[in-house]
Amino acid sequence: MAEQQKFVVPNKIKACIFDSDGTIVDTLAIYWSMMEEMANDKFTTEFKVSLNGRSDIDVATAMVTKYNMGMTPEEYLAKRDPIINKRLAFSPLVKGIDRIIRKVHEMGIPKAIGTSSQREPFEIKYSQHPEIRNLFQTTVCGDEVKQAKPDPTVFLVASKKLGDFKPENVLVFEDAYIGVVAARNAGMNVVMLHNDGTDFEENVKQYGARPTKVVEDWDDFDFSWFDWDVQAKN
Repeated sequence: MAEQQKFVVPNKIKACIFDSDGTIVDTLAIYWSMMEEMANDKFTTEFKVSLNGRSDIDVATAMVTKYNMGMTPEEYLAKRDPIINKRLAFSPLVKGIDRIIRKVHEMGIPKAIGTSSQREPFEIKYSQHPEIRNLFQTTVCGDEVKQAKPDPTVFLVASKKLGDFKPENVLVFEDAYIGVVAARNAGMNVVMLHNDGTDFEENVKQYGARPTKVVEDWDDFDFSWFDWDVQAKN
């Protein structure tokens, strides 16, 4: 008798939600470079981790406070955004993520993007990647929800737009600790890309993040870890 397949979680995966920055599009280096220029400082890895996944206004607040910039968070963004948006138009894809997205698409699993990014820069980042952008049924951006990650709202809204799936049947792909917390707060499973060189266990304790699975490269993601509801219907 054949041995029964053991999955990471018992529930079928019926829908997927992907974070954007650092998960699909490799934009983090672009952001860090611009922000370091404005702060005239070289950021520590720990400081970058603390900002990763947060809303624009939360990042701006942290920046003007830490560096005593003498401007409001809104003024900071008004100064930063016109310049950084030009750079974001050349955002590459994160290595290995296109394989995952295309495979999920082939299986007929509904999928969305749930991001802290605002709508305008979000669309700019995908201007060179319509073949990936068009595979998603819906997208939810940070300026379209009231609460930012680690609040679960962005993922809950994305799930509802896809068909209001039960949280345990949704798999989230994330690269930020607070994004993992948001997914868990939504009751969803989450695979985390951990490639920032920091102490994973220490950060898990600090942020209270509990990913379902962790990979250091999206090429390491194994579809056999989960029980997929192929051509899923909620």
